[in-house]
Parts: sequence; C-alpha cells; structure tokens
Amino acid sequence: MTRSHLRCVFRQDADLHDRLEISLDDRPLSSFARAALCHLPTPLEPLHRLSAHLGGNRSLYVKRDDCTGLAGGGNKSRKLELVMADALQQQADVVITHGALQSNHARQTAAAAARLGIGCRLILEQRLDNPGEVYTSSGNLLMGRILGAPIEAVVKGTDCLKIAQMALQRELKNGRKAYLIAGGASTPLGAIGYIACASELEAQARDRNLSIDAIVCCAGSGGTLAGLAAGTAYWERPPYLFGVSSGSHNAVSAAAVLALAARTADLVGLDSSVVRARSRIEVLYPSADYGVVDPSVLEAIDVTARTEGLLLDPVYTGRAMASLLAQATVGALGKAKTIVFLHTGGIPGLFAYGTALLQSDKENGETIGRARTSGIHA
Repeated sequence: MTRSHLRCVFRQDADLHDRLEISLDDRPLSSFARAALCHLPTPLEPLHRLSAHLGGNRSLYVKRDDCTGLAGGGNKSRKLELVMADALQQQADVVITHGALQSNHARQTAAAAARLGIGCRLILEQRLDNPGEVYTSSGNLLMGRILGAPIEAVVKGTDCLKIAQMALQRELKNGRKAYLIAGGASTPLGAIGYIACASELEAQARDRNLSIDAIVCCAGSGGTLAGLAAGTAYWERPPYLFGVSSGSHNAVSAAAVLALAARTADLVGLDSSVVRARSRIEVLYPSADYGVVDPSVLEAIDVTARTEGLLLDPVYTGRAMASLLAQATVGALGKAKTIVFLHTGGIPGLFAYGTALLQSDKENGETIGRARTSGIHA
C-alpha cells in the first residue's frame, strides 16, 4: 500500500442525526463514524526558546493536542470521537470507564457523554498514599463531578476493569443500554484517532518542509503511541517514537504498544506487517512511581513554562518533557535534529498537585520555579 492511501474518512450514519459529523479527505484510509468532539487540526508550533535552552542545534516543536477543546482538551478526545460514535451506533444510553482518581481520560469521557446526551459512570482508583484533600477535591476529579458523572472511588490495587464490568452488568440488568470503554480508550478503534493525528502531523510537516526525526509523548495505556506507530509507519521516513511511561504502575511496554499498533492497522485495512517492520518504538520508564512528584519533572515544568509559556502537568506531560530533556544528548533521541513533543493535555492535574508543587519550592527556599530555572534569560 502506498502513502497515498493514508488518509482517514469518518462517515455519518443517518440515524445518529447531528451527533455525528462527516469529515472527508480525497485519499481515504477507511470509513468510520466519528462523534464531533474535537477542534482539529491542532497546531504544530516551534519551541524556539526551549530549543535554544537545550542547545545542540536541535529544533523542537510541539503538537498541541492539549487544544482539542473538550472540557480542557487532551489526547483522549481524539480516541473518544471513534469510541463514542460506536457507543451511539449501539444505541448506548450510558457509558462506563475507569482510570486513576485524577484521570484525564475520565474527565474527557464525562464531557463527551454530556455533549452527546448520554449517561456516564466513572470507576476511579486512588493510586497515591495519603494524597491530601486538595488532590481528592480538585483537578480532573472536580471537573468530572461538575460534568455530572457519578464517581465510584476504589482503593489502590483494585482491579478497576473488573469493577467496571460489574457496573456494566448492573446497568444492563436495570434495562440500560450500557457500553464499556477501556481505560484510556486504548483499543484499536480508539487508536485510529492517532492514525489520523499522524496524517495531520505529516501534512503540517510537509507544509513547513520539515523532516521529523522523533516524536516524544507520554505513554499511559499506550493507545496514543500505538496509533502514531500505525500511522507513521507509512511515512516515507518513519520517525523514532519515544513513549514515556507515567510510572511503574501497570507500565506499558514497547512490545504491547507495537501489538496494539498492529491490531489497529488490521482494523483499518493497513498491512500490519509493514507497521511491525517499520515502527521504531522505545518506552522510557521514570524512577518515580505513578503520581509521585519528581524533581526532574518539576524542572521540566518550570523550564517549559518559563521559556515557552507552555504548561505541563506532573503526571504525564511533565514526565515526558523531563525525559526528552534528559535523553536529548544520548541514544537515538540524541541523534534527532527535529523533535516533536506531543502535548497530550492534562493541565487540570496541575491544580490537584498545587500543594506538592508549592511545598517543593518552600523546602528549597524558593519562589515558585525561580531557582530551578535560574539559567533561563529573557
């Protein structure tokens, strides 16, 4: 299959009325219904000051998927466009999903359900020890409640999928048409959203005469990275893909990402053997566990904010940027001249971690970010 086949067509079913929209391209990949949830395409922006701060004659860009628009934006909205459309096609009147207590996916699922006029239930795991009142009453959790989604909080180590399946059965027994959404919407159907993103990014790079050497993003459930792998495998020169795990808790592996990429390719009619052969994926693992604030992440948040006015969160994008900054001079990433950082959103998480961020500065005798970014000049 040639590169000319790599464009997505999302179709509209008449019985779904105005809750689905059609988006056409003259080079179709396949045909899938899409719920209209995102502001697309998201911008591709240069990071001139951060590139200069990093040094080494590198050009950094950011793909702004924090700007997808749905209840604060983020990468999950691209996946939910496909998954929620499937739920509507199955005439679901309530969706159920699961994640961590401060799950970006849960917040965006609740928002998608509200926009499309169906119910939503969230099963959320408390993964931190002694998180404090701010963590349990703000950020994504607060937004989920505002969006009207009933929340069932479970203790650390709970099998959330099992609890979600039990909730599904209860809803079905009560006569509801319930639909279960996987954590992170990281299924082959959801990952199609990032095949489309890869196509979007390829077009933006071509318009700017850019040759992208590497893409860096966070890797929680792995669906975003898998979709990128399936999409970029058909580029003339596939970039190196770096996924940064959100922690050791349920850490995703490169093999698992590649397997999901292959299944996603099969679903849309691409040759999965090409995806397996041409994808270059590396998953990096931080030293701190999920949700634990790490000094290198604080540094990355400060540097990015003070050079580019770009906000990151401590759990996902902050970790991904910290790894980019640490790995930029070594290995395959160190050889890359043009690097795209995929900003997956998660800014509401900053508010959940406000106490931890302020405490870190207090312990260091600093005003927020001041000493850690003392090498940055206007």
